[in-house]
Amino acid sequence: ANALILLDAIGVDTSSVVHADPSLSGEAARLKAADNLQASFDKGGEITIQGSVTSNESRSKDGVDYNFNWAKGGNLSGGEINLNGDFDMGFYVGTEEATPVKIDSTVINSVSDVAMSAKALNEDITLSNVKLTSDHGGLYASEGPEELILNNVTINASNAAWEQTGSKWLDSAGIASNDAKVTINNGFYKGTYAVYVAPSQADVTIKDGTFVGVVQADAAEITIEDGTFNGNLVSANGGLITINNGTFNMPLRFILYTGGK
Repeated sequence: ANALILLDAIGVDTSSVVHADPSLSGEAARLKAADNLQASFDKGGEITIQGSVTSNESRSKDGVDYNFNWAKGGNLSGGEINLNGDFDMGFYVGTEEATPVKIDSTVINSVSDVAMSAKALNEDITLSNVKLTSDHGGLYASEGPEELILNNVTINASNAAWEQTGSKWLDSAGIASNDAKVTINNGFYKGTYAVYVAPSQADVTIKDGTFVGVVQADAAEITIEDGTFNGNLVSANGGLITINNGTFNMPLRFILYTGGK
C-alpha cells in the first residue's frame, strides 16, 4: 500500500512499466508496479517524491495502527507526506532487514498520537533535513540496538507536553525508551518536553541543536555535548544528565525528584 501511494504521488506511468507478465494492464499493472517498487525498497532502493502525498488509511503492525509503514529498508528523499488519520503512530520506520534507512529533505505532517516511530533493529536509521509537524507527539525512538541519527531535523509538537499515561502518548518533540540509541547532531526540537528519555537502557547523546522545552532523563541517561537550551533540565528517579558544554538561555534550573510526574 505504501508503494501504491508513492506511485500515485510521483505520477508513475504504468503503461511504460515492463512486467514479467505482459498481459498485465491498467489497475493490475499499477499493482504490479507497486509490488516491484516495494521490493526495491526492501533491498535498499531509493525513491524521490517531487510533490505531495496523502494517506488517510490505517495499517496495523504489532498491534499498533500506523498511517504509513516503511519497515525493511531503502532511502526516501524530498516531498511532503500528509498523514491525516488519527492513529497510534503516523509514520513507522524500521530496519527489520539488514538494510539501512535514510530519509532526507522530507516533510511529514501528522495528526496521530506520535508523528513517527523509529526502530533501528538491524541497521542505522538516518534522518537528515527532515521536518516533522504534529498535532501531538513528534518522534518516538522505541528500539535499538542500532543507531537513530538526526541531522538538522526540525520537530514541532504543537501542544508541547509529552507524557505517558498507560499506552497514550501526547504532545512532545522526542522520546526514547527500551534500548534505543539516539544521536542528535543538530536541528530544532520544540515541545514542553523537547527530549524525554523514559525509564530504560536508552542511550541519548545531544551533540548540538536548539531545544525549546524540558530535557528530562527519567531513570535513564542523557549526554549533552553542546547545544542551545530554552527549558529546564530534569533528572527523575535516578536519571543522569551529563553536560560537557552548552548555552542555556534561561536561569539554569536542575530539577531532581523521585516518584510520579
